[in-house]
Amino acid sequence: MIQSAFDAGGLDAICELFATLEAAAAKLEARVTELEKRLNKNSSNSNKPPIKPAQTAKKSSPPPTANDFKNPTTTGFSAA
Repeated sequence: MIQSAFDAGGLDAICELFATLEAAAAKLEARVTELEKRLNKNSSNSNKPPIKPAQTAKKSSPPPTANDFKNPTTTGFSAA
C-alpha cells in the first residue's frame, strides 16, 4: 500500500495516505469508546428499564369437588 502510494505520487501521496489512515483510526477509536460506554450501562445507570420476558397466563385445573375425594380414580369430571 505504501509502496504503491509512493510509486503513484511520491512522498506527498504517502503523507496523504498517512493522514487518511490517522483519521480512520481516530474515528474507530471514538466508536469503540461509545460502544464501551453502552456496554457498561445497566438498568441502574440507564434511562431504560430492563427487558422482562413476556408473562404468559397458565391454565389452572378446576378446583377439586366432593366426588374427587369419594372416588380417587376419577379426574373430577362426571360422566353423566
